[in-house]
Amino acid sequence: LRCMIRGFIRRRESELAAELALGDVASGIENAVASRSAPLLDGMLASNRRMSEQVRMSEDELVSQALALVFAGNTTTLSLICSALLDLARERRAVLDEVRKELAPLALEILDITRPAGDRATKWDDLAAQKLMQRIDNLPYFDAVVREVLRLTPPAGVTLRVPLADDEIGGFKIPAGSDMTLPIRAIHRSEQFWGPDAEDFVPERWLDERNDDPKKFAGGRLHPLVYLPFGAGPRICVGSNFARLQAKVVLATILTH
Repeated sequence: LRCMIRGFIRRRESELAAELALGDVASGIENAVASRSAPLLDGMLASNRRMSEQVRMSEDELVSQALALVFAGNTTTLSLICSALLDLARERRAVLDEVRKELAPLALEILDITRPAGDRATKWDDLAAQKLMQRIDNLPYFDAVVREVLRLTPPAGVTLRVPLADDEIGGFKIPAGSDMTLPIRAIHRSEQFWGPDAEDFVPERWLDERNDDPKKFAGGRLHPLVYLPFGAGPRICVGSNFARLQAKVVLATILTH
């Protein structure tokens, strides 16, 4: 797989070099990268070309980044979909009924777009498909269910960090170079942050938070670093939004059949 990705990167680098030699095409690529509408690999390669020699990624680093995108994007999405289906099957039936009720107005469109092209009632182009995905993504209760699944069963139960300098947190001295494990799963289930129902599947907690009522959510406003399904900060999972949206679309398709 590494050799295949290396060959693909080399081929795409050559194509980009030829395209960038043409002014109109070059500006089009730059605009696409700036608006984040370019393919992910093209954006990474084009951005890397703009970097100085000191910080530009080597070919080996580009291959590693591409591999991370392939594996991380697939495993996190698969984990989220499986966990969501399990939670919906074993938790309150009312949760599943509410999700299906919210998906009902979109059911015919979801069923149509998943049919073979020749059997579709509507001719779907990229823009129409994108609008449908946005509507799925904006369903409040469905979004709350996905958020709650990610809280109870995050794709990665822990994450690792290595401090570059000596530090002190909560009175504990942490030497530079130490291996630090952040227990995401334990943080997500801590009653200190999530209240007495921390171990329970309660999608409604996210609806309370969306309503911005500090008395209804975990005893107070949610701190951004107690919800870490994809990490946080500059090293947050690069595919987090994609994985979440992809999982929602797959789940919506399954639940409307």
